[in-house]
Amino acid sequence: MSDNTRDTLGEVEVRVTDSVEDKVVVARMMGHVGYLESKQLQPQLDRLLGRTEPAIILECSELSFISSSGLRAILQFARQAQEKNKKLGFAALRESVAYVFDISGFTKILNIYDDQKQAEAKLLV
Repeated sequence: MSDNTRDTLGEVEVRVTDSVEDKVVVARMMGHVGYLESKQLQPQLDRLLGRTEPAIILECSELSFISSSGLRAILQFARQAQEKNKKLGFAALRESVAYVFDISGFTKILNIYDDQKQAEAKLLV
């Protein structure tokens, strides 16, 4: 793998893209989450917990890969969201990422939705 490819794959970003009715913050999780990137991911997720909206949607259509370290960061984030009484949903997982969530049992403990609209409908209740 060339250095340029690794640089492209070795980035993760969580970017707030929208706030729905001041009740749901929508953040797009993008990139490749391996061991090193999970350390970048955690503070980005933590910032979402400081938002005033009572619900968070992580839209994952641009998340290309997640490792066990990334799953650990997601699990920690989900626990912290629960402690802060925030609703949390994950939307639009790519097939490969959905597979990792499924085999790790995350689909049983997290709210996973087909797309952002479905997540909004469920979390705005």
